[in-house]
Amino acid sequence: MDVFPIQSFTIVVASLLWAVGGQANVLEQIDQLRLPSGAVTVDFSVRTSDGQVTRFKSDQDGKGNSLAQIVSGGDRGEKYLYTQEGLWLFSPGSRRTIRIPKIQSLRGETVIGDITQLRFADDYRITEQSAATFGGRAVKKLALAAKSRASTFRTINLYVDPNRLKPIFAEYFLTSGKLFRTATFSDVRYIPFDGSQTPAIPTITFASPRGSKTELRIEKISSNRFSPGHFSPSAIHR
Repeated sequence: MDVFPIQSFTIVVASLLWAVGGQANVLEQIDQLRLPSGAVTVDFSVRTSDGQVTRFKSDQDGKGNSLAQIVSGGDRGEKYLYTQEGLWLFSPGSRRTIRIPKIQSLRGETVIGDITQLRFADDYRITEQSAATFGGRAVKKLALAAKSRASTFRTINLYVDPNRLKPIFAEYFLTSGKLFRTATFSDVRYIPFDGSQTPAIPTITFASPRGSKTELRIEKISSNRFSPGHFSPSAIHR
């Protein structure tokens, strides 16, 4: 079966989470369909509106730190490190590690946060939730605020299926309050995870107000263990 079925126990768990008001738990459960919890390595690709596909491998420690590496094309070997302290780039051509200002991370179709910040709960918290309608159906609208200044966006509006805790649509806002882009989340499918299959959202389509679209597709997830210092700017060149 390709599409993950809605099961009664999932609806019960979702109802309990909304009822007790455990906002952090709600966001963590929503993330389960994006990435399983804990330390993982994610293989994914990004397709820009001109059809160009770039493949990535991203290490996620489950605590908000990530290290993404380009594994295809002319920029192969380029690495992006994200921590609560900021964002860094390592280019094998220059052998230098460079700190990237936030404004620079927003340039181009592929926003660096798309490839480094793959879990909402790592970088955002729920500040408000309300009932809303999206696509003719009842949903929950969650207002998310960044936990640190290093986060790519200051606020996000996330629209969620309240029964399945599945993200449906998101709006990403800059510090100025300007809408920068939106994201549409695909149906739930099974994808490879540690030699088996896990239900997940494999595809996210980002769209800008100018009309350009970027598709991020997760291909495989693997549990991992990382050595001390793996997510350090001084070790990114290894």
